[in-house]
Amino acid sequence: MTGTSTTYASNGERIYFTAVSSSGTPISYSGGFFSGMGRLTCAMCHGPGGHGGSTTMMGAIVQAPDITWPALTGADPDMEHPPYTDQTVRAAITDGVDPGGQPLDQTMPRWTIAPNDLDDLVSYLKTLQ
Repeated sequence: MTGTSTTYASNGERIYFTAVSSSGTPISYSGGFFSGMGRLTCAMCHGPGGHGGSTTMMGAIVQAPDITWPALTGADPDMEHPPYTDQTVRAAITDGVDPGGQPLDQTMPRWTIAPNDLDDLVSYLKTLQ
């Protein structure tokens, strides 16, 4: 919106909500069910707090998982893969694979992101409780 300014506490938070680095570089993606939709952000599917849930995009209902740090890294007997680590979270974001090496749901885009921006995003995810 014109005339509206939003301040982010970190570059990772900015990327999560806008898919744009603090340097002004857009974070691009490929794949994913919504690849022709235009600008996507993490928050659009996973929500502002990272808790995920059901959202509707282009008439399709998407079930986004909880990506708060405790949910990603905690031991969950219902998971079909090991808990996430810093490295496997990076692989999920860029390569679309879970910690067991299996592809994530087709709705998850594969993000093309500079290493320092990816580090910042992972650091931000660690703040999501």
